Amino acid sequence: AGNSLGGFSSLLAAGAGTVKGGEIAGLVLVNAAGSFLPPDMPDPMASVARDDLLAAVDTAPEPLGPGGMVGQLIKRIISFGGFILTREGRIESTLKLVYTDDKSRVDDDLVDLIKRPAMQENAFEVFFKTTLGGREGKQVSIDRLSKEVEDRQVPTLLLWGENDPWITMDRANRMME
Repeated sequence: AGNSLGGFSSLLAAGAGTVKGGEIAGLVLVNAAGSFLPPDMPDPMASVARDDLLAAVDTAPEPLGPGGMVGQLIKRIISFGGFILTREGRIESTLKLVYTDDKSRVDDDLVDLIKRPAMQENAFEVFFKTTLGGREGKQVSIDRLSKEVEDRQVPTLLLWGENDPWITMDRANRMME
C-alpha cells in the first residue's frame, strides 16, 4: 500500500513482481504519483523484462565530467531548497489544500505523521531522485507498471480524492483503462 510517491513505489514493486520476503498478494494505491507515457510515445523500457525492471532503474550513475558535476550541484541546491521548504514550512498549508471538506482535521499529529519520513537519514536523497535528480532518464511509466500488475492479476484497490489539487481523478481513470 502507498500514498502519492509511496503509491508509485508500491506500484513499482508490484509491477516488478516481488519484494523481499515473497510475492505481492494485493495492492492499494492512494492518490498514486508517477508518470504516464505521452500519447504515441514508445515505451523506452519495453525491452526490459518484468523481473529486471527494478535493476534497470536503479543502476549506478555514469561518472560526470566538470559540466555535469556543476549541473548536478545546481539541481541538488534547488532540490534541497524545495525539500527544506516542504519538510519544514509548508506541510500544514499543503494538507489544508487536500483536506477540503474539514480543515480542522489537519492537526499537529497529522503534520508530524507526514513530516516524520522527511526526517529520516536518506530522505533528501530520495526526494532528489524523485524530483529534479531523476534516475538518469531511466523511469518506468505507470502505463507499463499497470500492465504488469494487470497481467499478474494482482488485486488492486485505487483510492482517490476527487478534490486533490495535484494528483487528479483523471490519473485514476487513466490507470483503470
